[in-house]
Amino acid sequence: GTLTVAGTLTSPVTVTLTGSLVINLGGTVIGNVVAASTTTTNNGTITGQLFVNNGTVNNAGAVSGATSVSGNTLNLDTLTNLSDAAALTVNGGTVNVNASDTVGNLAGAGGTIDIDAGQVLTAGGNDVSSSYGGAVTGDGTLNKTGTGTLTLTGANDVAVVSISDGTV
Repeated sequence: GTLTVAGTLTSPVTVTLTGSLVINLGGTVIGNVVAASTTTTNNGTITGQLFVNNGTVNNAGAVSGATSVSGNTLNLDTLTNLSDAAALTVNGGTVNVNASDTVGNLAGAGGTIDIDAGQVLTAGGNDVSSSYGGAVTGDGTLNKTGTGTLTLTGANDVAVVSISDGTV
């Protein structure tokens, strides 16, 4: 079945193997969302953290806490708004940057971040140094901002890396 949130839901919410979660525009989940399988769609607001453990998450809404991807797929779609002050941690799976977004810092041990042409993933706004060991690919731009250092140790083949502030 499908759980659709059009108003406010206090969580934690775990999406299991047999269901999906849809947060409509104007809908709010107060707490963390753990995407364990199938499809999760966020067009509203998650006030806690977003964990992508399996399945596909289509994000076109706001996430105020950290975002962690350990499996399968996170799509950052038009109107996506991950926290500018919290980490995007990728330890597995794929993050498709289909729309530009800013995160506090970029961290993790693996996985792939694929940035579409004309899109920008900006990392470092929280001034925290971090390391990312996965691949950054695509025809878009990885932009580093903030005073911290971003260490990239994976195979990177992104079209543009720009440094607005800090060190890569």
